[in-house]
Amino acid sequence: MLDRLERHAKSFDGYTELRWHANHAVRLVMRKGALLENSDTHQGGVSARCHRSGAFGFASQPGDSDAAISAVLADARANAQLYERAAGVHPVDLPQTPAGAGVHDYRSRKKPLSAGERTDLLRRLNDAIAQKYPGLLNTDLVLSSLASEKALVTSEGALTYSYVPRSVLFVRLSLQANDGPVELYDVIGGLGDLQDQAFEAERLAERVDALYTALRDKAEGTQCEAGTHDVVLDPLVAGILTWPAWSLLGGPGAFLFLAFTPRRGG
Repeated sequence: MLDRLERHAKSFDGYTELRWHANHAVRLVMRKGALLENSDTHQGGVSARCHRSGAFGFASQPGDSDAAISAVLADARANAQLYERAAGVHPVDLPQTPAGAGVHDYRSRKKPLSAGERTDLLRRLNDAIAQKYPGLLNTDLVLSSLASEKALVTSEGALTYSYVPRSVLFVRLSLQANDGPVELYDVIGGLGDLQDQAFEAERLAERVDALYTALRDKAEGTQCEAGTHDVVLDPLVAGILTWPAWSLLGGPGAFLFLAFTPRRGG
């Protein structure tokens, strides 16, 4: 795609930026072994920005055909010229910056997972959880991958391309407690395509075990009695509670409302 943008850069008139952006997304949703969603989408488009007399004209279009690229360049020029006709011609030089260049491609070098392999991956994990923890109320699994692909050329000579994939597995378990259902979830994954991640059931066993243990503790917990009490807050939740109080009560005085003393080990 970058070479196609370079070809269109030959027609630039004045300072111009030409961008292409595409998102490649995969999403599977499974609840208790039933596949509720299985989508594989590709969406993208092009945009252009042209500078005239201190203002920018902008235009964008879906698609990445040569016709779409030519159209956004023409529309961006026309929008910039519209401003220039209304405000008058006032030559303005933009600050000179070094032209950036680089290719940042993080796509996997492994064979992509097929649609069937992605479904089988979720189904094996669901079956392993169901077999080990038969008392669960619900098991929700979401497999999601989003690769953002971008290219940019400018009249100053900038020439950049990036492909950044991120993949995550969302695991949510729920149990029936005495006072109603309780649930907890974990999000696993990060940079990389689906085939780069360790989403196999046997490699996630420890994470799922820890999630289930925490869920059991939550289900067996009791409601706090109303009133004023001394509490010990884990550092992971202290900031979450303190910041809203700070904002709502108006500054430092909020800490009187949520005073706590950190203690070693929790």
